[in-house]
Order: sequence, then structure tokens, then C-alpha cells
Amino acid sequence: MEIFFTILIMTLVVSLSGVVTRVMPFQIPLPLMQIAIGALLAWPTFGLHVEFDPELFFSLVYPAVAVR
Repeated sequence: MEIFFTILIMTLVVSLSGVVTRVMPFQIPLPLMQIAIGALLAWPTFGLHVEFDPELFFSLVYPAVAVR
């Protein structure tokens, strides 16, 4: 269940970063916005810690590669 919530949070953050990038009055590249938001989430006060295990990697990356 923890993996599900991690995937859900990461998906929501990626989606919201796209919306925030389009709404901002000045131009900033989407990857830079995603890096900044990811850095904010990784800040120690938020407590979001994601271990890089193979199950999480394959559940996030493999479907995107399989579609291509």
C-alpha cells in the first residue's frame, strides 16, 4: 500500500508541475520546475522518503517504455 501512495504522490506532483508551469507569468522549462518541486518534497521537514527499489522502478518506468 505504501508503494501505491508513493506512486500516487509522484503522479500528482508531475501533473501539478505541468499546470503550475503553464499558469506562471514567466517562462520556466518544465524539467526545471519538476526538479524544484522534487527538491521541495525531499526537504527533511516534509518527511517524504522514497527508497529506490526495483518494484517501484518497474511499476513507474516499464509501462512508459512498453507503450513506445
